[in-house]
Amino acid sequence: MNFHHYVPEPAWDELLRGGTRRSYSPSAPLMQQGQTSDSVVVLIQGTVKVTESSRAGQVVPLALRGPGELLGEVGVLLNQPRSASVWAVNRCVGHSIPASTFRSLVERKQLTGALHRFALNRSLEKEAHLRSLRCDPTEIRMARFLTHLALEVGERNGQSVTIQLGMDRAELGLMLRMSRATAIETLGQLKALGLIKCGRKHIEVADIEALGLYTSQEMRNVI
Repeated sequence: MNFHHYVPEPAWDELLRGGTRRSYSPSAPLMQQGQTSDSVVVLIQGTVKVTESSRAGQVVPLALRGPGELLGEVGVLLNQPRSASVWAVNRCVGHSIPASTFRSLVERKQLTGALHRFALNRSLEKEAHLRSLRCDPTEIRMARFLTHLALEVGERNGQSVTIQLGMDRAELGLMLRMSRATAIETLGQLKALGLIKCGRKHIEVADIEALGLYTSQEMRNVI
């Protein structure tokens, strides 16, 4: 669930009014790791990719986020530099809100509780992802991850859902602790079952429920 789900509509509308509407072209940065946290961005259109650069210089994709998300709030609230970078996957539209304005709105609209629930939900999602990385076989790991992305950032077209990944197979494998070759092979297995179709930087999930059912059936077989 994104931040919009936790905020009453009047407060959400005021958040948008407190910022400047901006458009971002594909691959454009919305914010970059290490920068001063002088604003937050409320995303209202498009998909973004969150990445982190290691000390060795490796860029690690962390997550994809979609409309209704709040970006950069941790650095603003803690008065710390950006801990990650955010890049537009496709054309995105967001409202950039100055840090002081955002902090004032949080206090005036009593949004601390919403921010806490939002952060807790993200923490639980991270725990579930890490648990899957530790315990699940590769095909289950991939199926769970694609199901999550389809629900979070998928673009519905009838029964199917398109996920704009904004990353190649090597990056996708990195997110799931797989090699590029293993990621390709695992996607091929799901494709052969008719659960997904693969494009260069997008994946179409034919039926989210079927993908979820496959996961549960495979898990029962493993157990």
